[in-house]
Amino acid sequence: MKIFLSLLIGSCFLGLVRAQPGACCVGATCSVAADAFSCAGTFQGAGTGCSPNPCPQPGACCLGTTCSVTADALTCAGIFQGGGTNCVPNICQGSCCDGVTCSETTSSGCPPKDIFGGLGTTCTPSPCGSGGSCCIGGSCAEVSSSLCSTFGGTFKDGVPCSPNPCVGACCSTTGCASTTQSNCLFGTYLGDGTLCSTPGICQASCCLGTTCSVATLASCANQFGISGALGTTCSPNPCTTEACCTGGACADVSPANCIAGGGLNQGPGSTCATTTSCTGACCASQGGCSQTTSSDCAASGGNFTSLGTPCSPNLCPATGACCNGDGNCVEVTQTFCEVTLGKNYGGDSTNCSILGICLASCCTGAGCTVATKDNCGDAFGTPGAFGSTCSPNPCSAACCTAGVCTDVTPADCTAGGGVSQGSGSTCATTNCTGACCAPQGECSDETQSDCAALGGGFRGIGTSCSSTDPCLQGAPEPPTRI
Repeated sequence: MKIFLSLLIGSCFLGLVRAQPGACCVGATCSVAADAFSCAGTFQGAGTGCSPNPCPQPGACCLGTTCSVTADALTCAGIFQGGGTNCVPNICQGSCCDGVTCSETTSSGCPPKDIFGGLGTTCTPSPCGSGGSCCIGGSCAEVSSSLCSTFGGTFKDGVPCSPNPCVGACCSTTGCASTTQSNCLFGTYLGDGTLCSTPGICQASCCLGTTCSVATLASCANQFGISGALGTTCSPNPCTTEACCTGGACADVSPANCIAGGGLNQGPGSTCATTTSCTGACCASQGGCSQTTSSDCAASGGNFTSLGTPCSPNLCPATGACCNGDGNCVEVTQTFCEVTLGKNYGGDSTNCSILGICLASCCTGAGCTVATKDNCGDAFGTPGAFGSTCSPNPCSAACCTAGVCTDVTPADCTAGGGVSQGSGSTCATTNCTGACCAPQGECSDETQSDCAALGGGFRGIGTSCSSTDPCLQGAPEPPTRI
């Protein structure tokens, strides 16, 4: 009984499996089979279909440049290009440009100096010789601009590869070499397309003493001459002497020898007899001008103007009195005084001979005196600006005491029960009364003490009832009486 049930269950299970159809591949052909047992090829699994076709498709097989279609990668003796590929066009080869001529070959069959267009590219139409040259390093090929860009080259529109536009003449003391600009490390590159075969290509003026000849850089160097710039000639003669300033000394030598000796040429026709000077105005950092050489000026930390410039008129920054707190005075530039020394600058063209330039007014309890700022501080005073005096007196101020004004020091004002009106104020311009608002709202001009005695509210010294009535906004509460 148990065996019968097992066979029955197994049969039912197989029936369920067979009841699920799927794709069946016979070669590249796909059909739907009822189950794996009824598939004569490779069953792709229950529930699979033939759209899209899951069966391996034939494709192009490359053996060198020969292309054939095989059933799959396993039957390809060369390089399988993938299912669905074909041999039209032949994808086993590509275009190869050797300048102007195009040939179809493999990538390995295209010489390194030529440009391979890629598998599947053809020579119809030819991608070579399409209106310009392509420079990759020093190699040149006539290809299209797009193909040149693909390989990272530099395209020269309308320029053929003959003569080679990718290299140029490199002139040095060893001769002329045809190379790229990046490889012309120890010479002068004359530009792409320039040729060493061009007459006079690397020639320049060559000075042997005061005698001039036109020679190549290499030839001049072999004669121990001094070459001028490429392309220079002997007319006018660059080897004749000119005034040459070297370290403040003047010598009549050729421009080439002057430069070789670290000097500075004074120009054609100049001589040491007519040269103004091999020195110039040197502006010291702290101020002042001296006639010296550029090197000596730099060594002293100064600023050199130019050769031949005088100190009169003075081209250097202006100086002025620079005051210390103890009254000492030096004449320097404003920057040197304020930034370097941290002192007080009296102004351009001021000088230490001006009487009292580094003194100042000093306000103490005793009044005003003129003193150094240090002495004023020692006396617990308040100093004014450098050069200030006691006339007019900067230490007194208007003082209001019971409606009466006096010009006294703030300390004396406070001691006398008054109210100081601030530095610079005077009784000539100060009113010691103010608007007083009675509890009922009436306004009268009173002193602060009289207003308090009346029980009013004082609006402040200098306010007045003659202007807009300050009491209309409501009088303050009268002071509390004790």
